[in-house]
Amino acid sequence: MSEIYIDLNSIKEFTNEHLETYKRLNPEEAYPWLFGDELPESLYVIDINLVDFDAVNWLDSDSGLVTQTARRGGKNLKEKEIARDIQSFGFKLTQPAMAVLQTEMNELIPMNGRTRKNIFGKSYSHVNNFIGIIYGIKPEYVNPDGSLTLQAQSDISIFGCSSNAYTDPAGELSKEDVVREVKIAIANKWINPTIVEIQDRVYKLCGKGVFTDRTRSDLSYRIFNQYAVGNKVLPWDVSNVKLWRKKNNLLDVTWDIPKKYGKTLYDGIMYVVVSSETLEKSVGTVARTAKDNPTKLIRVVIHTGILKGYDEESNYYGKINNFRKTWQNHLDDIAFAFFKGGPALFDRVELYGALPAVELIHDLTKIVKFVTPDVINLEGLEQAA
Repeated sequence: MSEIYIDLNSIKEFTNEHLETYKRLNPEEAYPWLFGDELPESLYVIDINLVDFDAVNWLDSDSGLVTQTARRGGKNLKEKEIARDIQSFGFKLTQPAMAVLQTEMNELIPMNGRTRKNIFGKSYSHVNNFIGIIYGIKPEYVNPDGSLTLQAQSDISIFGCSSNAYTDPAGELSKEDVVREVKIAIANKWINPTIVEIQDRVYKLCGKGVFTDRTRSDLSYRIFNQYAVGNKVLPWDVSNVKLWRKKNNLLDVTWDIPKKYGKTLYDGIMYVVVSSETLEKSVGTVARTAKDNPTKLIRVVIHTGILKGYDEESNYYGKINNFRKTWQNHLDDIAFAFFKGGPALFDRVELYGALPAVELIHDLTKIVKFVTPDVINLEGLEQAA
């Protein structure tokens, strides 16, 4: 029976038997990002074979290629953990092999696997080769002078970073890896620093292996806002809301002397910030807050979550207007069903405003208050001067 976990202390090289076992355990159809339709457009697979460590230019700075420089500080922070895994369980033939790029000059450049190479060099230097997937660049992505097109350069960088989103023991792709790679892409003019192109790049880097849509969007806006002079866009979640409220003084207020609103005395104001995307949950949150704080005026403030698409301004207004409309309709439905059709009253609970999100249209340090729309202020929104 062929070995699946290889004790590197007991071998001097990987053999053809190891290679065939690897191929059997890793059918190409199981890895579309390495062999199929998810492989970057300019790349193609030449071979899966045994590769001598000495045949690879591990110091590829002279090649002009960006293959795996997105690691924060150039180092995989999980190298020790990966080394322990190899020492304890052996080198796994069940995981995708290291990838190298064969250039037009037949030079081999690493596309990933530097961590594993470092581990071999430190602890298993007697092993002289590895199982490698050898890639090439399609001719149409090579310039007449032999240099690579921007698309090919971009694809190589994406591959080197995104492969860490899938494989073990390659080490996990970190948020800082993603941020650094996208900055490299912008600096090299592989992409423009627009939110759409940045988001597209982030999703390609993360593949299907790591990070939720929420985290990917946060990373995209984090990068975008570093390049958006006068056009920042704020992505909202619970932690960002908390920080913004503290920084911009949107805090609950308690009065020493109660004040009369309508026929009732109140001793303060509470702000309840809810998502524009979760209406029913938001209504429940506001209702519970009002019940638990009967002596407070309740001001409801909405945030717009993650704005998507090319037109953040329209997206922002659309989310707010939809929430304002459906908020009223939802309360009217509740009133009709449970309170004999009486109107929903707003003597204590007020739909007060929204957090800003788009720097082009609002001051990002001030709340956007709801007012009655008119022919001049069609959106019914205003900020203090």
